[in-house]
Amino acid sequence: MASGDQARILNVASASGTLSVPRMSVYTASKWAVIGWSDSLRLELREAGHHQVKVTTLIPSHIRTGMFEGARGPLFTPLMDPADVVDKAWRALYDGRPRLQLPWSVALGSALRGVLPQPVWDVVAGRVFKVYSSMEHFTGRVK
Repeated sequence: MASGDQARILNVASASGTLSVPRMSVYTASKWAVIGWSDSLRLELREAGHHQVKVTTLIPSHIRTGMFEGARGPLFTPLMDPADVVDKAWRALYDGRPRLQLPWSVALGSALRGVLPQPVWDVVAGRVFKVYSSMEHFTGRVK
């Protein structure tokens, strides 16, 4: 920071850090923490006058890796290709974007969760988008 050179920080969270996901409470809690910490760090750097240091928070849904074996993506949320996610993350990092939510349905879910009353959101997330059942067949990486 003292050099004044441009710098970038990328923190990787998860879409589950923007809404509740049954069977993933500990994982979800850690991702909520990453999102809050990352955005607070971004603001602290700006307030301290370090405008050359940009913080980007990557908030992806399921990525097609062994980690999500058996998981089903919610409505409009396909399992994403890892290389595609990396390319988009690098682009956002380079541009200094504060947040990148992938795919577009993650941002939609975040917005709806913020404006709908909890009982209505539970119906939308559970019955329409199928977020609450997305991990029912989750097995994770099998060695």
